[in-house]
Amino acid sequence: EWSYDLLSEREQILFDRLSVFAGPFDLDAVGAVGSRGNASGEDVLDLFTGLIDASMVSRERLGDASARFRLLDTMRSFARSRLNRRGEGPQTARDHAGYHLGLVDELSWLAFTPAQQAAVERLGAINGDVVVALSWALDCDPSMITESTVAGLAHYWFRRGDPKASYAFGRRLLALDPPSPDFLAGAHVVFGFGAQLTGEPHATIESMNIAIPILEQGDDWRLLVFAYNGQGAGGVMAGISGLCAAMGQRILEICDAKDLGLPRAYGLALLGQEAFFHTGDLDEAKGRFEAAAPLFRAIGDESGLSMFCLGPLACVYAEMGDFEAAERVTAEASSFGGPGWSATPLIAFAGWVLIPRGELDRAEEVTLAALERVHERSMEAWTRPALLMLARIAAERGDWEEAARLFGACRLHLPPC
Repeated sequence: EWSYDLLSEREQILFDRLSVFAGPFDLDAVGAVGSRGNASGEDVLDLFTGLIDASMVSRERLGDASARFRLLDTMRSFARSRLNRRGEGPQTARDHAGYHLGLVDELSWLAFTPAQQAAVERLGAINGDVVVALSWALDCDPSMITESTVAGLAHYWFRRGDPKASYAFGRRLLALDPPSPDFLAGAHVVFGFGAQLTGEPHATIESMNIAIPILEQGDDWRLLVFAYNGQGAGGVMAGISGLCAAMGQRILEICDAKDLGLPRAYGLALLGQEAFFHTGDLDEAKGRFEAAAPLFRAIGDESGLSMFCLGPLACVYAEMGDFEAAERVTAEASSFGGPGWSATPLIAFAGWVLIPRGELDRAEEVTLAALERVHERSMEAWTRPALLMLARIAAERGDWEEAARLFGACRLHLPPC
């Protein structure tokens, strides 16, 4: 409090407002909450520099030479009490929400471009504040959540690999009185992705059945491609033959009509999944996946590359007896950062390559590593296949009691609360 008293009044006001951040923040974020009542952004920067010089704000140096800042917990608590005493808490929370939801909006227009990965990483670094901002808007002013916000959330949570958040917030978005059909469609896409990966593929199909006709009448081709892809993947998980191919073909038709190159990856991957999982045409599946892979890489979409392409491609290679190629694509996918998605090819590699080879110890090690990754994100859809692989390993070892226990654990679990 002694250091606080040495600050100028305007520095104190800025310091108090910084207490709204749940985690690290950058200079743009400081400007978003600090500019109200100040003459210019330069004024805010000067005030913020004074806070740094007074050691009231901690600086975090990042590997790319950029910087983020944070308040220590004790200082945040002190500043929050002062902010509320000033009566500025609600307005500062609104400024905070507007800034972070704006970043989510931007992602909706960057989807399926090479710029999307940097946008996802930026949001991921401040995920705690994104969640705080969204929760505040849902509780206090849902009108701040636009069609672009909802679309951005769908792209963000998929590429972050966070179906649990998508499921929970998707339900909250669907509980709102939708301001437009596009908003309703986006809310169903958000919920549908979460339901798909937390073990409710039929709920995904139902939500996409509502969303797709609305999106087909609108202008957001990016969210429509996302919805087609989710519907097709849901068809694979639900065992519905033909749905995956139909959705993949629709994606390719959009790309042809709009002269889009990179998003073709998703259509090609769906056609590859149809060929592998339903028709059994390994040559077609191999060709589709190999054509999709460089497009996924060009976009920088590691989640799509791993889940929709490299995972099933590893299975195709194994079925064709090319175990070296299967191991190569599995190694690539397992090197991706972030939890969840890289587990897909690991599970495939264990089931289609290592177990048939009799490398049971290695298969168990790989599967357990995959299980740990999917558990971090509550990915029920991949938890069950991992348990199935462990059951097969136990059966191969002749441990029938353990195999029965694991086979029982593979049953569909209850949806998340």
